[in-house]
Amino acid sequence: MNNLKNKKIFIIEPSKIISKKISKTLEKAGASIKSNTCSDTAIMEIIYWKPDIIITSVQVGEIKGFDLCFILKLMPGYSSIPVIIISSGKKDLMLKKSADVGADYYIAKDDNVILNIINTLDKMSAPDVKLTPKKQDKKIKKGKLLLVDDSSVMRHIIINMLKTMNIKDICEACDGQEAIKQMKKNDIGLVFTDWNMPVMDGLEFIKTVRKRPEFDTVPIIMVTTESASKELEISKKAGANGHLSKPFNAAKLKEAVENFLDHIIINDTKNN
Repeated sequence: MNNLKNKKIFIIEPSKIISKKISKTLEKAGASIKSNTCSDTAIMEIIYWKPDIIITSVQVGEIKGFDLCFILKLMPGYSSIPVIIISSGKKDLMLKKSADVGADYYIAKDDNVILNIINTLDKMSAPDVKLTPKKQDKKIKKGKLLLVDDSSVMRHIIINMLKTMNIKDICEACDGQEAIKQMKKNDIGLVFTDWNMPVMDGLEFIKTVRKRPEFDTVPIIMVTTESASKELEISKKAGANGHLSKPFNAAKLKEAVENFLDHIIINDTKNN
């Protein structure tokens, strides 16, 4: 856990015993720890201290852990702070709720919670999320990235992540029908689409796009919850080129984008 040296980690956990165990383990790894049993007062401490990582339970006061994450992900300057949610609730439900508020990771609060926190923090060894543009294949015309999701909050969170990678030519759509309109109006090089949306869902959107010759070669990445293995197979058969599981962080998003760098515009920081 060398990557935790001098890292500022804020823990919000109602159980002082669990909080103390987590704190001691992380302090041994060199991290600087602040903790609170209640999110109502913790939020102001977070704003002033600005930690590098936040670990929060769900039931932590009037402001639930999900709400706290939701608030921070909408705040300029705080949206990029990784949030780990721990809970003893039903895994599928907790995963979905964590994904809906933009949490970076979900960890089950069981006998292995501390070990799983350590393993998760090890995976978060501050990867460089900047993308290096590859030599363009002359056969491929670069275009904008299209983000399709009915949640404006989720679109905002993902756009913030993409901007850290110098991807700024981005179009948005709230459903599949609107996404097709965007594809008609703009040169689209890559699409990220959520599965569950009103009007036209992600699967129907992919099927519709693949029937149109002008859009047939545009790569599409389907975004689903971590437990949706059946959806992954169905979306592949429909024509999806990749898959991204929620919740995810900037590093996972980067992995999903890297296979399609030839298709999208990467902004040069020197010219911005």
